[in-house]
Amino acid sequence: NLDYMANISAFVRGYNPDRLFDFYGIAGLTYKRSFQYGNGNNLFGGVLGFQGNFTISPLFDVYIEPKVTLANDSFNDSRKALERKFDLIPEVTVGMTYKMVPEDKRKTTEFTNTKFKDNLFFTTAFGVQRVTSRLMDIKDKNYAGFSGMLGMGGWFNQIHGIRLSALLGFSPFISEYGVSNTHKLLNATGRADYLINYSNLFGGYNESRIFKLYGVFGLEMATTKYEDTSWKLAGGFGLGLQGAFRVSPTIDLFMEPRMSFYNKTYTQGSDNVFDGVASMLFGVTYHSSDNEYKKFNDIFFQKSRADHMFVTASAGIGATYSRFDQELTPGESMAYRFNLGFGKWFSKSSGLQISGGTLLLGTRNPYSAEHEPCRVRMLTLSADYLLNMTNVVAGYSEDRLFELIGGAGISAIYHHSKFYPAFQAFFRGQFNIKNNWGVYVEPYAVWSPTRTLFTNTIATRKSIVMTANVGTTYALRGYDAASYQAYAASEG
Repeated sequence: NLDYMANISAFVRGYNPDRLFDFYGIAGLTYKRSFQYGNGNNLFGGVLGFQGNFTISPLFDVYIEPKVTLANDSFNDSRKALERKFDLIPEVTVGMTYKMVPEDKRKTTEFTNTKFKDNLFFTTAFGVQRVTSRLMDIKDKNYAGFSGMLGMGGWFNQIHGIRLSALLGFSPFISEYGVSNTHKLLNATGRADYLINYSNLFGGYNESRIFKLYGVFGLEMATTKYEDTSWKLAGGFGLGLQGAFRVSPTIDLFMEPRMSFYNKTYTQGSDNVFDGVASMLFGVTYHSSDNEYKKFNDIFFQKSRADHMFVTASAGIGATYSRFDQELTPGESMAYRFNLGFGKWFSKSSGLQISGGTLLLGTRNPYSAEHEPCRVRMLTLSADYLLNMTNVVAGYSEDRLFELIGGAGISAIYHHSKFYPAFQAFFRGQFNIKNNWGVYVEPYAVWSPTRTLFTNTIATRKSIVMTANVGTTYALRGYDAASYQAYAASEG
């Protein structure tokens, strides 16, 4: 649509941005592309209507808009016998408007985080997605599937930013005849998005704003497969909006509707021109706070070589997850992990951890005729890079109660007198009970390129061991020998 809008309320009573209700007249042109059973028709016409606009806040309006379209007679099916030379299409739309606030009414505070590294954020979300190929029959069972996302990004200033993210999910989809005998379309997607903060653009910067609206525009690369086909790449782009609600200076909860468009290899079809995927994500963003909230932070420095060193001990339970079912009961498939480690923080956000332990896995015995269930023991030696995400977004504080730490690294697994390579990743939610002692919970995942390491009787690289660990840590925080000796002497 291309519409001319006339503010009748302003014409009659003068311009007033604080007016509760505005009445608009609308006149314009429209183009529609309609589809029926895969056949497309073009429609051109004119539009007349009105809009009743209710002001909810200086930035936000809701409206109701009745209008009528007068166009050539091709909306439903251009091949039918014509009874008249035009179509009359009435419509009523209910919607929202996010608008620019007059400059003299913008609430603006000073933006003090002027460097990209001071405006980083981490995000995770879960939601639903649905394939919207034009070839599908809406009466078939093309329901919404599941999607999960992990990402990170940053802001160049108070308006412009970027986000890199990875998604995994599936969509129930009845494919084109002959492509697949199953109806589950799996996808793994990488996205590079440009972000624009509409709230700051339209209303000025305000660190304590409760609701923020972002525009999301990006490029995507997806790889998809059905359960009985191989993976195929599909390129595309996506458009979306994110509405974020401020929970604390560093935490937002958000919802993000998005429409993505790919070339036809997404559904592995041949007759369609492109494929679409509609999605809705609900998630949390852990982001940098304004420097106003960091002015009471502590300064990170090394008092000695032992300063900021730590030791850890943890144990957890989980299971092996594989593409191929080993047909084990929950008790037989249980995995157990025990770990001891030590490490050091070299800066407020970066550290190194060396750990070793044992991993007990439930699998099947490859040396017995019936492949009975058994439990195997492995020894592990790991080196991990640690990222203190809380210090990245909120600055360093010695007395912080809770910290979120991410880690990833490489392992050597000793099993049957041989060493095998592996890779692991984890998140650690750490509660600091005292200045140098804390407890933590830790979801942990490990994968190996060796085909039979975790599954014994099944040769596959598509298996992963996941455990939920609980542990404790003791840190030499703020430690140097001279200060400790002076303290001990004063205590007698």
